[in-house]
Amino acid sequence: MAARARLAALLTTLAGCASYKEYTCPQPIGPIVRDDCEAFRVRYDSVKVDIGFSLGGVGAHVGVGQERLRDPSEMIQLLAQRTLTMCHDFNTCRLTNQEYRERRDEADRLLTSITALTGQLKNPSLDAATRQKLVSELLALLESSGRPAPSVAGAGGAGGAGSSSPPPQKPQTRRSFRKKAGVYVKSAIAPPRRPQPARGVPSIVEYYAWPPASLGKINAIHFYLHGYAPDDVQEDDFLEIEGGAVRAKCPVHRGNPILVPGLSGTAECPLEGALPRTVTLSYRPGVSGQLSRLGTLDLGMGWLTERAWVAFEPDPIHLDPVLFERPYLVMYTERTPGDHELDARCRVGGKPVGGVLRAADADDTATFRRFHLPLPFAVRVAPGNAIPQPEDLFNPAQHAGRWSCTVTLDGDPLRDVEFEVLPSARLKPAASDDQAAFAPPWWRVAQKRLK
Repeated sequence: MAARARLAALLTTLAGCASYKEYTCPQPIGPIVRDDCEAFRVRYDSVKVDIGFSLGGVGAHVGVGQERLRDPSEMIQLLAQRTLTMCHDFNTCRLTNQEYRERRDEADRLLTSITALTGQLKNPSLDAATRQKLVSELLALLESSGRPAPSVAGAGGAGGAGSSSPPPQKPQTRRSFRKKAGVYVKSAIAPPRRPQPARGVPSIVEYYAWPPASLGKINAIHFYLHGYAPDDVQEDDFLEIEGGAVRAKCPVHRGNPILVPGLSGTAECPLEGALPRTVTLSYRPGVSGQLSRLGTLDLGMGWLTERAWVAFEPDPIHLDPVLFERPYLVMYTERTPGDHELDARCRVGGKPVGGVLRAADADDTATFRRFHLPLPFAVRVAPGNAIPQPEDLFNPAQHAGRWSCTVTLDGDPLRDVEFEVLPSARLKPAASDDQAAFAPPWWRVAQKRLK
């Protein structure tokens, strides 16, 4: 019995439902033990980060039935918000103990299923058919869990008990999963790429550490790879990492990650021992066997927080084909608990433009949070009339010139950012990071820390 009790306690801890305070609600609810809602946030944050890499070896377009799938990370975010709302409702006496226990158990079962499937997808020996089957199961699970439950009133309807008309069928469409805070490598207004070090060698346009610090010591770094030619990045390539006591050969997986369409593949580097401040990354294509240096990667926060970029993303973000692109100011901050708000006020040639700008999206990793803040103009990049043109379509007389933006974080001054937009809507090149392994398709801009 003692062993069973210890096991039950362990499972409760793993479920992220650590109790922390007794409270007596008004009748009919009565006494409750309030839960730590932040523990739920930690669990969903870890799944949100992990699911992106687990889906990394599959093509950018995946359909399940006739439904149009949303961004998987957005669906995880929706599930997280529902669970947090449920926890807060219980803590504020809106749910009985039984109602809360039933809903919490259902949320735990769902998250356990998602975690099991993402774990299977990380197996490098999976064949393409098995991987595709697992991805379809995972996306179907996410999509079905993301639909609102039918209301009681709607179950029977006014026309008779148990009768209801079937929902209208949505036309099947094919869209890439994209996020405002993601990396878009197909921009028509991206800066020139660095010269390719050697045939078959890609660039690194995205990376994150795993797991979140709240779940323990970082033990891996995931990389997204962008090739220069269609046959760059193959399954017999290796990414090598070296620095201090860290030395690892990282297997490469070819394929377009769903969350970052247009890329060539991914790599995962395990980390053991004390982490150095800086590591050197190299790439060895299987076709040549020759090692090419990609550059250095700073594992601390200083390098990222001392920089700012402008990235061009599709506008609207999910439209395919892309007719317009919008610039986003990209900034990194250290990862801290809770939700944070990044805002900016910008001027062009000293004249205010766009009012108060608010970050549209953010990405969390083990060590940093990245914000993407939309700037007040959009640029046409292809002909077509599938959607109306944006009201703030680029106008050289209004938008070209010297930009300066004051950025605040939760209302506190953070940074001043400056850059120049040319009449072509491209940015005037500023400083470069040619020695860095991290090479996103963004324009580097000048910035000054304010706090």
